[in-house]
Parts: sequence; C-alpha cells; structure tokens
Amino acid sequence: MSILLYDFFFSLFLLFSFVCVLIIIIKKQEGHDNWVRGVIFHPSGKFIISVSDDKTMRVWDVKTGRNLKTYDAHSHFVTCVSFNLKSPIVATGSVDQTVKIWECR
Repeated sequence: MSILLYDFFFSLFLLFSFVCVLIIIIKKQEGHDNWVRGVIFHPSGKFIISVSDDKTMRVWDVKTGRNLKTYDAHSHFVTCVSFNLKSPIVATGSVDQTVKIWECR
C-alpha cells in the first residue's frame, strides 16, 4: 500500500512539474533563449528556478508564470540546479567546470 501511495504522489509531482513548465513556455514573455537544462521548485512552492544553455538562471512566479529575476550565472551552459533544503541557498553547475552558490533573498 505504501509503495502505491508513493507512486501516486510522485506521479502527481511529475504532473505538477510538467504543468508549471508548460505555463512558463505558453506565457513566454521573457524566457530562455536556448535549451532549458534544469528546473526546480522552491521549497515554499511559490517559485520555480530554471537554468539554461543561454548561461542564465531565472526565477519564475508559479502563480503568474512571470519571470521575476534573471541572473547571468556562468560563462558557459548552465546544466544543473539544486536547492539546499536547510538554508536559503541554490547551487548551479556549468560546462565551464564551476559550481556557484547563490543566496536566496
């Protein structure tokens, strides 16, 4: 029973993630200029952070689908992004062989 419940909630999470990414694409006001390589949800569920081959990291509002902030993150493709669940920190990794730590404010 617990495995089925886990599968159900994981499926819901994947569906929710897919819908949020579609909202960003459909409402594309000022989106990425190249392939998106990573997308994560802020632990509060209010924001999405995406990284891309356009060398940027973008913060999106889940409710409106608007791009709130764009960071020139790396000198080459940004390939991954992750949250620290214990502190307000985001880490990004790039093809330029660097990892950057960002403080959320």
